[in-house]
Amino acid sequence: MSEVFELYTTASCPHCDRAKELLLSKDCVFTVIDVSGSDELRNYVKKFQNTVPYFELIKNGERVIAGNGEGLKMVLNNDQ
Repeated sequence: MSEVFELYTTASCPHCDRAKELLLSKDCVFTVIDVSGSDELRNYVKKFQNTVPYFELIKNGERVIAGNGEGLKMVLNNDQ
């Protein structure tokens, strides 16, 4: 099963840095998407929440779960 996290961030976000560190500590495959320079990406994230970090877990090409930094901790602590 192909599984990857997409992590939407900004360059000056300490919560985003902690989310990246958590993903690294769990040896997760992830892509960082910086929304700083893109209205389109910021608007995409705002459809779900008003802040970053925002993550999506993609399995076999489909978004199966999404959320904020706290949600990411919950997913990773459940060995997803």
